[in-house]
Amino acid sequence: MCTLGLLILQIEYAVLIGVIIGFCSLIPIFGAIFGTIPCFFILFVISPQQSFIFLIFIFVLQQIEGDFIYPKVVGNSIGLSGLWVMLSMIVGSSLLGVLGLIVGIPTFAVFYALLHEWVDKTLKLKNKKQSQ
Repeated sequence: MCTLGLLILQIEYAVLIGVIIGFCSLIPIFGAIFGTIPCFFILFVISPQQSFIFLIFIFVLQQIEGDFIYPKVVGNSIGLSGLWVMLSMIVGSSLLGVLGLIVGIPTFAVFYALLHEWVDKTLKLKNKKQSQ
């Protein structure tokens, strides 16, 4: 989406900037912000006007992604609330750095699903014993 938007806005180095933003977006929530900083400076050297247009575009794109796309995709695909996603990012990055930011959420989702399954099984067993 970023590359396409930058091409429409006729920003120089749109493909390079889109690749940087896309790669950094692998880090949930804060990744695009990490990618925006170097891209802003690349554009600022070339054209300060384009760099500020880029900032406005990224801000709008992040609002759309954060409010509409991200909750639908992440919430539905892994079944974690925003609180658990943020917690898994913090713990993952504390333990493994950037790699932890990338693998922290899926790893936590697996543990969460296993714990949820175990609790359901235990409760069903307990209810079955009480009803007998």
